[in-house]
This record gives sequence, C-alpha cells and structure tokens, in this order.
Amino acid sequence: MAFERRRAGLGDIAFWLAVASSTLVGLTLLVSEIGSLLGAPPQQVWFSLMIGTGIALALVCAFAGVVTAHVSRRQEGANRRARSALVVGYCILGALAALEVLAAVTLIAFANT
Repeated sequence: MAFERRRAGLGDIAFWLAVASSTLVGLTLLVSEIGSLLGAPPQQVWFSLMIGTGIALALVCAFAGVVTAHVSRRQEGANRRARSALVVGYCILGALAALEVLAAVTLIAFANT
C-alpha cells in the first residue's frame, strides 16, 4: 500500500509562514531576555543586530503569510489554515506596528527632556 502525498496548498504555506513569524518573535524576546540577564548591554552592536534581524525576519514572514493567505483564499476558497494565518499574521503585524509607534513616542519624549 503506497502512501499518497498531498500537495501543500497556499493556505498551508501561509499557515507555516505565520507560525515561523510568531516563533521568531518569541525567540527574539527570549534572546533579548537571556542577553540582558547575561550582561550584554543593548548598546553592543552585535546584540542590537541580532535582535533587529529577528524582528525583521518575523515581519517579513508575517507579511508573506498574510499575502499568501489572501491569495489562497481567493484562489482556493476559505481554508481554515489560511484564515488562521490571516489572524496570526495581522496580529503580529499590528503588534510590531504598535511597538514601532511606542518606540518613536518614547524616543521623542526622551529627546525633548
């Protein structure tokens, strides 16, 4: 009896991109916390680059997941994984956008004091 491999649809790809994005956000926060506990100050270039790269990769994966999920819903219909990818992707994009706004407001507040 041979196993049949099911071809991965766009909804599945979007779902795994959203999972990768949320995993990258979690790993970035974990690395940031571990680095702070071990005494790596945020002013060190390698530490800032590592955290920035993690956030940038999470942003790219979330954006790609949202775009892929929209294409999947249009071409293949309403897939559960595509809907899940949309929810997770938009939540991550919204959280990162709110983080950017908060960082900008904090920077402006500290610059004016």
